[in-house]
Amino acid sequence: MSNINDGYKKILFVKSKKSLETTLGYWNKSFIKWLIEQDVMTIDGKLNNDQIDIFIEKYDEKITERKVYRN
Repeated sequence: MSNINDGYKKILFVKSKKSLETTLGYWNKSFIKWLIEQDVMTIDGKLNNDQIDIFIEKYDEKITERKVYRN
């Protein structure tokens, strides 16, 4: 997970080469609990690749794609 200075975070699932960007405030211990509640992660720490796709679909705000850069 990256802390982006523009008020959002980028979560990278390295093995599946997938990521999402979000402004939601679920971090630290709450972040792990959130992943478990969403069935992305099991209690023993294993990731569910099918649920990663659903999680990204639900929560990816695609912030970088929407940014307008001005000179």
